[in-house]
Amino acid sequence: MHRRSARAIHRRACHVAVLWAISALPIFAAGCGRAAPPDDQEARAVVEKFLEQVRTGQVDAAWESTTADFKSDEGRDAFRRFVKSRPVLSKPLEFAELKQVEVHGLTRWEAELRPAADPKTPPAVVKTMIAEEAGVWKVERIVVE
Repeated sequence: MHRRSARAIHRRACHVAVLWAISALPIFAAGCGRAAPPDDQEARAVVEKFLEQVRTGQVDAAWESTTADFKSDEGRDAFRRFVKSRPVLSKPLEFAELKQVEVHGLTRWEAELRPAADPKTPPAVVKTMIAEEAGVWKVERIVVE
C-alpha cells in the first residue's frame, strides 16, 4: 500500500507540474513579443513634449523623461552640453517623418524633424528615437545632423 500511495503522489505531482507549465506558457510567450508600434499621435506627442522641454530650457525635465538606456549613455551634464552646443534645438521643429527602425535586433521608431526654412540658418535634421519602457513611450536617442 505504501508503494501505491507513493506512485499516486508522484503521478499527481507530475500532473500539477504539467498543468502549471501549460498555464504559464502564454505568460512567457507574451513577454517575448515585439512592442506594438505607437500610433502617430502618441509618437508625435512624446517627441514634441521632449523637444519642447529642450527648446524652452527645461533640459533636466527632458532628460528625466528619457529611457534608462539614454540616461546611462548620456549623463545629465553631458546632455546639457549637447543641447547647449546645438542651436537648432532652441528653434521650433516640424515633423518630417516617423518610421520603424531596427537597432541591435530591437524594433524602435525614429522621428525626423526639421526647423522651418530659414535662409540665415544652415539646414539641419533632428532625429529622435523612441522606445517603450515599462509600458510608456520615451525618447531613447537624439541626433542632430
